Amino acid sequence: MTELNRQQTGTYRRHLLGLIGAGTAALAGCSDADDDELLDDGTDDTDDDSDADGTTDESEPSDDETADDESDVEGSLPPYSSTLASMDDLSSTDYFYTAADLDTIVETLDDDPGDGEMPNDPLLVNPIATVSLGIYGLFNLGLSPVAEAQATAEQPAEHPTLLYLEGAYVLYGSYDRDLAAGELESAGYDQTGGGDDAGYIVFTDETSSEVIGVTDEAFIYSFGDDESRAESVVTTIARANTGDQSPKHDTDDVFETLLRESDETGITCGLYGNGETLSDLETDQVNEDDINFDFAPYEGATGVVQGLTVDGNRSNARATVTYETADDVDSERLEDRLGTEAGSVDIEIAENTATVAAAYETDVID
Repeated sequence: MTELNRQQTGTYRRHLLGLIGAGTAALAGCSDADDDELLDDGTDDTDDDSDADGTTDESEPSDDETADDESDVEGSLPPYSSTLASMDDLSSTDYFYTAADLDTIVETLDDDPGDGEMPNDPLLVNPIATVSLGIYGLFNLGLSPVAEAQATAEQPAEHPTLLYLEGAYVLYGSYDRDLAAGELESAGYDQTGGGDDAGYIVFTDETSSEVIGVTDEAFIYSFGDDESRAESVVTTIARANTGDQSPKHDTDDVFETLLRESDETGITCGLYGNGETLSDLETDQVNEDDINFDFAPYEGATGVVQGLTVDGNRSNARATVTYETADDVDSERLEDRLGTEAGSVDIEIAENTATVAAAYETDVID
């Protein structure tokens, strides 16, 4: 790893764990980089991917590169799409996930929260809840010895992203499994799954009920009371990411269509009814009482993916909503409930799909 990459990686660690008041001790001394050395876009500023030993870092081609070859018309799959595993055998509820690139989370932590009130517009409520959920997961990670394993194993990545799926937090990027295994073993965690041949490892701890999975692209972390279920979720995500089983978009064309509407960066959340009308429209997607999502505008839909990107002092929100038939599209409900705080809103209907685009003349995540 080059010295610049070490500095940038160390800066990410301090921002993501140190600034939320967790993991400071574990991260102390990892890097001498000043916080202001973080580049504006938060990515590596090197065309030369060679490591310190002179070898070239030939990291995996991203999923979106493959997708571009498959279909330019449909859009690209986000790089993290391989971590969105099918949960059909583990869950009977709507399929819910969130994703936020770490640049956005870092900027959120840097922002002065000010005295603003929470918005009522679901195009803003859900992205804010997504970031809050991510910070909650990072906070708990930072309080655990697992934070040191994550920080040690982390490698430079172009678009590091934090996801949430079925109670598990997924840090998508690039990881050294051997380094992670060494740290977890030293901390007293037990390897209960995976191995070199599998392409992933799974570690657990009975005392804390923590479950950790690591692949070359993902660090997966779950904590809570149901260790057995968490281990199944973490293992399922790891297997999908390594190609041992198919990710959800490979087995569900409608979900794939929605996923291709996701931006590569920014904030994304999705709710999908697995072929049925959405049933979980309130705040049951997560167990944390203070993190509330609002999918009520999408009543009658079969799926929705929401996105939000911030460019300077301007924010752009987008929602793609699918219905069973064209007659089921409830454009009036969408118009009444979405973009209520936006400067402009546009809704387009194409057969059984509605696309909502809203522009806000402010950084709404501040």
